[in-house]
Amino acid sequence: MKVSSLIQLGFLSLAAAFSTFHAEAFTLSLTEQGTLSGSIVGGGGVVTITPIATDHWTVTIQDPRIGNPAGPPFALAFTEPETVNNLTAYNNIQLLSLSPGSAVLDVLSDEFSPYANILPNNATALVQNTDVEPFALKFNDFADSAPEPGSVTFLFAAGVLALFKRSRANTANT
Repeated sequence: MKVSSLIQLGFLSLAAAFSTFHAEAFTLSLTEQGTLSGSIVGGGGVVTITPIATDHWTVTIQDPRIGNPAGPPFALAFTEPETVNNLTAYNNIQLLSLSPGSAVLDVLSDEFSPYANILPNNATALVQNTDVEPFALKFNDFADSAPEPGSVTFLFAAGVLALFKRSRANTANT
């Protein structure tokens, strides 16, 4: 393949990744408001959300409109409406598996994003083209009334609790 063809292909891929998706598609809508909830736009199918850890979920979708993969999947990052430790945070979504009638996603909230496909909150974007219908995702995050703690804060709090417990144990032994 010529270098100019590769460059054109790269620009087309970037344009597809950064543009919102408006064509007829199978669309999963996810909403985070403390917990994660989801539904299939237009009904049908089953969405199962399994918590893995704080702000981390596996989302399984069962719907006959999900076909075989056609092309590479996109890993998406939706901008959070609030910051974590005064930095921009993201809802990171990665397609783990896709087969006819089924898709599994990994959703990680309130973290930095390693993904290049960054979208605004409440946007709709293509996750995967399939041979039945394109698979799109809409993610809406509502700002929490309390600031997001972030994983660093959790680790710091755990360390303080461990030191406090250790000092109490040392005091009790003397």
